[in-house]
Amino acid sequence: IANAAEECENPSRDLPRAMIMALMTCAVLYVCVCLVLCGMQTFSSIDTSAPVSTTFELAGLNWVVSVVDVGSFAGMVTGLLAGIYGQSRIYFAMSRDGMAPSWLQEAPSCACWCGMLAATLATFFDVKSLASFLNIGVLLSYAMTAASVLLINSCSKKKERPLMLVAALLSGLLSMGGTWGLVGGIGMCCFLVFVQLTCGYKCGPPSTFKCPGIPLTPMVALASNVYLMCHLSHHAWLRLLVVSLLVFFLHSACVCLGILDPKKDRRRHVCKTIHSVQHKTGASHGLGGPCGPCGES
Repeated sequence: IANAAEECENPSRDLPRAMIMALMTCAVLYVCVCLVLCGMQTFSSIDTSAPVSTTFELAGLNWVVSVVDVGSFAGMVTGLLAGIYGQSRIYFAMSRDGMAPSWLQEAPSCACWCGMLAATLATFFDVKSLASFLNIGVLLSYAMTAASVLLINSCSKKKERPLMLVAALLSGLLSMGGTWGLVGGIGMCCFLVFVQLTCGYKCGPPSTFKCPGIPLTPMVALASNVYLMCHLSHHAWLRLLVVSLLVFFLHSACVCLGILDPKKDRRRHVCKTIHSVQHKTGASHGLGGPCGPCGES
């Protein structure tokens, strides 16, 4: 939903409503399914590999099993299409700002690239290992989003980075459990109180919708995602390190070969995008006079 912001007539109004309604709808549907399953058998005997199909099969309702299987297949297809849709919009935005090849600015080419990439990964990699790597990648992106919210709204950006590092370290201690987990939990509570009382977060761009509860909401989100990442296997961390290094060296090589724009030109592209959005929406970019990334007026 967030990736469709540029296709909304009024994103500052429509996106929050769409996200809240989508989350509420999914939550209600999941709760209803859980109530049905727990009403048909005890929760300890539910087959986690295929809970709905197995439950109705044991109840002798084989026709419901067929309906559930068809619905599951349709859900997988729509999930794949939604993933390709969102990922293609991310690549499109990166290409427009000079951080990805220019041919990705064409929507059909970008969607085909995302589909081929997903098909290649699914063909040559083990599904369980791939799922573990995708989990740590998604959690890392959520943690970076929370960190970005803190940086955008912080009045002292140089002091913000050490604070986020402290939050990540305390989350790591909390994930260890035992005595270290207790130390990490107490330290996290004291740290959140310290951030709330001493740090200023009123220097962000003016807009009609902001993250509520700053700085607690993004700080808790950052700590929670790091906490979950610490519970993943060391193989997932190793894959993340290898892929990150591979992307870094490939990106550096593309810049040196002229395939991607240098850093100064990418900043100019970002400023162009910011001013274009400002012109369309009539809202200030909140960066104070000249554009922050490149210093242009």
